[in-house]
Amino acid sequence: MGVAFSWGVCGEHLGLIPLCLQARLEVHRFGITGYGKGKERVLERERAVMLGAQPPKKSYVNYKVLQEQIKEKKAAKEEEKRMAQDTDIFKKKKRKGQEDRKSKKKKAAPSILSSGRIGQVGKFKNGTLILSHVDIRKINSSRVAK
Repeated sequence: MGVAFSWGVCGEHLGLIPLCLQARLEVHRFGITGYGKGKERVLERERAVMLGAQPPKKSYVNYKVLQEQIKEKKAAKEEEKRMAQDTDIFKKKKRKGQEDRKSKKKKAAPSILSSGRIGQVGKFKNGTLILSHVDIRKINSSRVAK
């Protein structure tokens, strides 16, 4: 057979690993040799995961300790966000008239049939509009007002 990868089996390619992939693995293997044995084993494990092996299971952490770690990460993230807001780098500057334009827009008058709600009156069933008694009263009262 061949070596199993996430995109298929390499044995299908004329029994050879594609040259670019083979060169990449050799370069990675050569780069690993510069480290000590402990670090080398860790990098070999990472390379195996990169090639499609299942990663090792995470070590057991007490639930209360895990919660504390999550809280610390969250607090650090919020602090970073606060610092980013304090600096003017990430702020968007609004123009003076920009807020006024939004408030000046006229709201559309509610239509007769929608009674101020967005959508339609009644419901469709088998291609016909079914109106309730309440909807009919609202329609009739709005026509009289005009």
